[in-house]
Amino acid sequence: MKNTAVLCIVCLLLSSLFMPVKAEEDCVDIPFEFTFHQDKARATLSEVNAFRTGSDAWYKSQDGGRVDVSGLQELVYDYDLEKAAMVRAMEYVVNSDFDRSDIRPNNKYYYTVYDDLGLEYAYGVENRIWVREEKIDRVVEEARSDDDSYSGQRERRNMLNSGVTAYGCAMIENGTEIYVVQLFHSKTFNTEPTEAKIGPSIEKVSIHHDRILNWSVSYQNGYMEDMLIEEPGKTLALPEGVYFRFMYKFSEGHPLGSMSRVTALQPVWTSDSDIVSIDNGVITGLKPGNAKITAIAPDGSSVDEKVTVKTKEVVRLAGRSRYDTSLMTADALKKELGVEKFDCIVLATGKEFADALGGSFLAIRKKAPIILTAEGQQDKVNRYIRENLSEDGLIYILGGTGAVPDSCLEGLEGFKQKRLAGKNRYDTNLLILEEGGDPGDEIIVCTGRNFADSLSAGATGRAILLVGGGFNDAQRNFMNANTGKYFYIAGGTAAIDENLENDIRNYGQVERVSGHDRYYTCNALFNAFFKPYGRHGWLYYYTPVKAVLVYGDNFPDGLCAGPLAYYSTAPILLVKQGHEYPAYHCCDPNISGGYVLGGKTLIPSASVAEIFQLDPNGDY
Repeated sequence: MKNTAVLCIVCLLLSSLFMPVKAEEDCVDIPFEFTFHQDKARATLSEVNAFRTGSDAWYKSQDGGRVDVSGLQELVYDYDLEKAAMVRAMEYVVNSDFDRSDIRPNNKYYYTVYDDLGLEYAYGVENRIWVREEKIDRVVEEARSDDDSYSGQRERRNMLNSGVTAYGCAMIENGTEIYVVQLFHSKTFNTEPTEAKIGPSIEKVSIHHDRILNWSVSYQNGYMEDMLIEEPGKTLALPEGVYFRFMYKFSEGHPLGSMSRVTALQPVWTSDSDIVSIDNGVITGLKPGNAKITAIAPDGSSVDEKVTVKTKEVVRLAGRSRYDTSLMTADALKKELGVEKFDCIVLATGKEFADALGGSFLAIRKKAPIILTAEGQQDKVNRYIRENLSEDGLIYILGGTGAVPDSCLEGLEGFKQKRLAGKNRYDTNLLILEEGGDPGDEIIVCTGRNFADSLSAGATGRAILLVGGGFNDAQRNFMNANTGKYFYIAGGTAAIDENLENDIRNYGQVERVSGHDRYYTCNALFNAFFKPYGRHGWLYYYTPVKAVLVYGDNFPDGLCAGPLAYYSTAPILLVKQGHEYPAYHCCDPNISGGYVLGGKTLIPSASVAEIFQLDPNGDY
C-alpha cells in the first residue's frame, strides 16, 4: 500500500513546553511528535542493493512489456541524505498530499530540502512509501510493486535508477502506519556513520501560512466544557493535555481540500482579566466571574477559552419589612456598581408589583436601585435617599399619587424629580419604557395581572411590556413603533393567550418562553437568556456565576431584584420550599452563590444549600 491513505495525526501528551519560532518569511515552524525507526531505515540499504544487482532487476514498460536492467552498482549509505530523508518523511506525515506530494508544506518543491541542509543538489529521485505497521520489515518488497503497471512502478524504477550512487532513508511510525522516504542521489555527501534516531522525538515542520486555515485548542479527553475555579483564592492547573489544532489546506486540486491537524504544543496562556491571574501554568481566581484566557498560536494568532471563577458567598438581604429589604438591596447594588452614591433612584410603591417590575428596565438603564415606599415608611426611605443620591441626582417616581402619595416625597425637595404616571399600570409601563429609551431589538411581553413572569424577566435587562387581555391604543402605538423587533412572550397561554400571541406576530418574530408553572417558566427564561448556548467545538458561551433567589409565591421581597441581578450578571430564580429543583437545575454546575432576598421563613437555609450545592448544615 503506497500513497493511498490520509493520515490524521494524533499527538501524545507532552510534559514540556514548546513555543515555535517564526520560520522563514510566510512560514511557521510547528512542532510535532514523530517516532523514528532509523535502524530499520538503514537496514533497507542491503535490500535495495540486493534488488539492484539481482535477477529481479526489471520493470514494466509503458506498453506493458518488460525492461531488464543489468550492471547496476551497489549504492552507498549517505548520512546527509538520511537527514534530508527525515525532513521529507516528517513533511510526508504532515502533508498526506497524495495528488501533488512533490510540493512540501512550505509550498516549495521537494528538492529544495537539499538547499535547506546546505547540500548541493545535482541529480536525484525520491520515493514516498506508506505501509502498515506489520510490514515495517518489508518496505522494499512493497515498493517493488511487482504486479503493478508502469505508472504504479515509479518507486521500483527509482530503486533501479542507473544515474544514482548514494542512498538515504527515513522511517517514521505514526500509530499503525509507517511512512518511508527513500532519497537516491548522483552525488555522495557524507558516508561517516552517525547515531541512528530511534523512538519519539519532537521535531518542527515548516508550514506556509496559506496552508493554515484557522487555529483552535483541543484537549486530550475531547473538548473541555468548562474550566472552573471553585471560589476566589483557589487555583486551577492549566490542563497538560492541551493541543493546538489547525485546519491544514492541501495543494490545489486535492480531493479532500483540507483536514484538521493536531500539533503537540503546550500553548502559552495569557489573560488581561481582573477575574483571574495566570502564572507558571496555574490559574488563580481573583474574584467571581467569567474570564477570557488566550492561547497564543504559533503564527501569532490567538485562540480564546473561558474560565469561570465561582463563588460560594451567599448574601441574604432580609429586613424587618419589604421596605427595609429594598434598602439593603440598594446597598448591595451600590457595591456591585462600585459607586459611593447613585445618580438616579427609582421610587415605587411596595403595595403593588406592576410599577416596580416594569421599572426594572428603566432602573437598569440608569444604573439605579428600585426603592419601595409607602405612607409611614417615608422617614427611613427618604433618609436613605438623601444619604445615597448625588446632589444633582434624579428621582423617578413610578405611578400616580394613588401609588406613591406626595406625602412619601417629604424631605426630597432638594432633588430633581420626575413622576411617570399613566391612568393605569399599562400606561405607566409605557411611560417607563419611553423614559428608558430605545428598547433594543428584543422585548419581553409579560402579563400585567400577575407578578411571577415579569419578576423572573427583570434580570435580563430587556424592556418588559406589561399587557392585559389585549392591546389598548397606546400599546398598539408602541408596537407600531417597534415593528420588526423580536418579541419574547413570558409564560403560558393562561398568562397571555394565543389570540394576543397572534396579534403580536403582526409586529415581528415571536418566541414563547414558558414552563408548566411559574418556577419552570423562570427556568425557561434562564435557558433563553443565561444558559450556555455554545462551547462545543469552537463556540463560546456566557454563563453566570451568581444567582438571585427570591420567593416565588409572593412579590414584595423580589420587587427590587432586577437591577441587582443584572449588574451581578445573575439570573433571578424563583424559589419555594420543597420546590427547589427548577432553581437547582439552573445553578448546576457553575452557580454556587449569590443573593437571597427575604427571610428564612420563606427561603430557609436548607433550600439555599440545596440550590447552591453548599454544606446542608450551613447557615445561609
